[in-house]
Amino acid sequence: MCTSLRYLNLAKSKISDFGLRLLANGRCSKTLRTLVLSQCCYITDLGLAHLRNMQFLEVLDLDYCGEEVTDIGVIAAVSSNRSLKKLNLSLLRNVSDQSMVFLAENCPNLQFLDLSGTNVTGAGVRAFSGHRCLESLDLHGSGEFCWCDIEYLVLGCQSLKSVHLSRPPMDSVPESVSRIVTLTDLW
Repeated sequence: MCTSLRYLNLAKSKISDFGLRLLANGRCSKTLRTLVLSQCCYITDLGLAHLRNMQFLEVLDLDYCGEEVTDIGVIAAVSSNRSLKKLNLSLLRNVSDQSMVFLAENCPNLQFLDLSGTNVTGAGVRAFSGHRCLESLDLHGSGEFCWCDIEYLVLGCQSLKSVHLSRPPMDSVPESVSRIVTLTDLW
């Protein structure tokens, strides 16, 4: 019945794949710009696949949705969406470089990406080199990558303004990336 709903926060709710199907096929699917599904542990890749009908989403928050959300669901959710600007995938342990390559190639307007606590590696980080809109990338507590991966990203992605990383035990920030890298203690 909501024909002009623009923002919907379902964080910590018990929404299921069936609920996502109803939402994505409802009238608000054309007007919704922000969808927060943070800590919704009952959704899976099957439910996220329905979000491809929501082609005008600009913000999607999937923070800590659990083990049933993988690359398959993330890719399906954003596959038809070219307007996505902000995506939160933090603490999704089954999201990997496969999603990053897809996002880098298929989300040209993506400006903010939170990958904290994921298993994204250097290959996933490097996928965004050359991206034209990415401004902020959070890799705090993420997978395996090295300074050369971060340098490659920073030098290739001219729109990038900040990269958030966990403080490495002994390494100092290379001069080439120091203007945009922020280090903090792990969690």
